[in-house]
Amino acid sequence: MFTAPLTIEEYRVLVDVKYHHGADQIKGWALRDKHGRIRGWHPHESGSPTWAHSDDAFRTFIPDTKRRRNLMLLGWEVVATTGICDLTQPLHATRGDNAARADRTTMTAPIQTILDIDDLSVIQVAHDGMRLRLKGRERDEAVRRMHRRLDTDLIAWRLYITPRTVQRVVARLGLTQPAA
Repeated sequence: MFTAPLTIEEYRVLVDVKYHHGADQIKGWALRDKHGRIRGWHPHESGSPTWAHSDDAFRTFIPDTKRRRNLMLLGWEVVATTGICDLTQPLHATRGDNAARADRTTMTAPIQTILDIDDLSVIQVAHDGMRLRLKGRERDEAVRRMHRRLDTDLIAWRLYITPRTVQRVVARLGLTQPAA
């Protein structure tokens, strides 16, 4: 299973698959997040119980039932692919190509990092208007979702922090650049 971040061995295997004769016809499974970014890829194995169907592939990519269910609710999916287009995205991201850095449709964060965020509490603060003391990644995600939508003082009030802290989080997340 080839999910971000790729190990050296996984990278070598995917490079071999990419440059194998007939690679443009290879069938595989791509794990995509709600934004269409490729988070994992694996070749289709018709005789294998774990890679024969998309549901089986999703179970193999994300073995934990609770996390898999939460990701499905967030719009993640496993789709069938043909060719090397979806296969090259993890390779470029692992290699650190400039195209991968400039194009945010590639995988940029490990799945474990994304799964560690308590999305329910973030939604309760950012969208439902609840007041919660969020820390770490949850607070950062809540600030990211509320930035430019709500006043800094209101964001600070909802998170039990100062407006200056909100400004520091916004700057650290790189949200201060003007919208394109």
